[in-house]
Amino acid sequence: MANTILQTRKLRLVFLEGTNEKGNPIYAFKTYNTKASSTEDQLYKAANALASLQSLPLERVEQNDVHFIVE
Repeated sequence: MANTILQTRKLRLVFLEGTNEKGNPIYAFKTYNTKASSTEDQLYKAANALASLQSLPLERVEQNDVHFIVE
């Protein structure tokens, strides 16, 4: 039976940079490598701490994981 092994975890902050001429949002992104063992709560706290250093408003926080599939 196949299993997955978490290889890497990244934290991506999405900031609202403004709107275009059609009124659609324009986003700016910042991506940080994190420990694969980081919990969602730890990532969320780190994201808010990092966002407080930015001039743009934080729109959302994303977690991107890479898993290996092994037998």
